[in-house]
Amino acid sequence: MLASKPLLPAGVAPDAAHRATLRASARAARWFGARDTCLIRALVVGALLSDRDGVRLHVGFATPAEGGGALEGHAWVTVDGAIVGGPEAAMAGRDATTELSISVRRRRPSALSGPIGGTL
Repeated sequence: MLASKPLLPAGVAPDAAHRATLRASARAARWFGARDTCLIRALVVGALLSDRDGVRLHVGFATPAEGGGALEGHAWVTVDGAIVGGPEAAMAGRDATTELSISVRRRRPSALSGPIGGTL
């Protein structure tokens, strides 16, 4: 029965989740004109890894260069402090003046949960 299948796979390795997300976001951008941004990729990787402990979504903003300029921001995911996708996936070489870090954890279904996590 389709309703009993989980929405997200369990036990995905961080590197595999990162590679799958890069492929999927590039395809979505190419096929549907979707935006391929670091925030979208971080949200997808976080969702794929949400069945494990220690997953955090980070959003950082760097100080604009002297004389103004646009605010620069970046989003990335860590698992137990290790950056998913390697150090280049974070704000390497930039001073993050403001950073938001959110724990990502999939809600465990209860006996009263419906197929999409709604309460019956």
